[in-house]
Amino acid sequence: MGAKPAKVTRQTFIELGLLLSDNTKPTDIDHDLMITLQTEELYLPLIELSNQFWLTGALCYRLKKLKIFSQLPHILQQYLNEVSTLYRQRNIDIKQETTDIHQLLADANIEHILLKGAASLFNATYPSPAMRYMCDVDILVNPEQQQQAFSLLEQYGYQTDEAPYALHSDNHHHAPSLCKPNSMCGIEIHRQGLKAPASEVLSDTCMWQGAEPLVVRGELTCWQLNPTDQAIHCIAHSEISHFGYRQKHLDLRQFYHLYRLICHYQQDIDWRRVEKHFQLVNQQGLLQATLQGIALLFNQLTPVTRDNSAAKQHIEQRIRIFCQDSKLRQKWLKLSRILSGYGREQIAFTYNVSGILGIAKARCRHLMRHVKLLLNSEYRHNFWAE
Repeated sequence: MGAKPAKVTRQTFIELGLLLSDNTKPTDIDHDLMITLQTEELYLPLIELSNQFWLTGALCYRLKKLKIFSQLPHILQQYLNEVSTLYRQRNIDIKQETTDIHQLLADANIEHILLKGAASLFNATYPSPAMRYMCDVDILVNPEQQQQAFSLLEQYGYQTDEAPYALHSDNHHHAPSLCKPNSMCGIEIHRQGLKAPASEVLSDTCMWQGAEPLVVRGELTCWQLNPTDQAIHCIAHSEISHFGYRQKHLDLRQFYHLYRLICHYQQDIDWRRVEKHFQLVNQQGLLQATLQGIALLFNQLTPVTRDNSAAKQHIEQRIRIFCQDSKLRQKWLKLSRILSGYGREQIAFTYNVSGILGIAKARCRHLMRHVKLLLNSEYRHNFWAE
């Protein structure tokens, strides 16, 4: 797409959101935006931003829906089509693999819920299979059946793909990722739908009690979260589990997934219950910041979106931080995540220990693990890579 550096700005976010939103009509595309889409040095930031969050397939789909795709430069059309085709075939393959895994689990009488993107492969959250890039397939099972499900997949050729010295606690909310040599993505067998503290927002009991049937193929069905719980899960996963709110990191891919849930389910999402779940754990600010992001980027309001100045400032700050992000801050965030693993609660959880002596010994084990990692040249290269 050219060698010139692409500078992403706030306007890039606004333009990409406008193009991705179902609320945008062809008449909303003004002359200035068309000039941007037809001029290489102007459209490169859009492509850079969409690529970074795996939204290029969705962008291609929407540009065609807006009936402006044919007006784009040929090289841009070709690029978007190639990426879209790649996404589409990848998701078709992942959907087939997920169907096969469901059959294995069903035959073994292992109840399971498809989470996040895995469910979207079957529930039409995305109008086209080319619109979402799948990173992994998340499957929730009852805790007492997690090992059975894990072993079952191993029997059918799945293997763990974790790096050397990977740390995986018995208390972790999902088992180590599994894949076959020809797998398109990893398979994660969850014993919990969300890790703490995100699980305080939406418990496993709530997920299972509210789960709804999901047609996988013909009369073959499994479970998915109900529309309201899908929205809650999406927000809690991105903003709490992955520290989006605390670290002011704007994961545009997750924001777009929430927006697609809103478009797909519409009135089936009980927004009052969504709000209540976050209120009960004193996370109203987090919820409102997320909803302000959806409003700003995709022009989409919900019944509980408030005119909250602090939430608006928060989302603007996240965009500003992204646009001004420095290499030093990126490295510091990586380092801070590592250091947070030495906290008392995290050490107790990871190593299943208690007491002063148990915590101290576990911290020593944790330190030795990082010493070994530092001696690994591949790890050092990946950590400091741009």
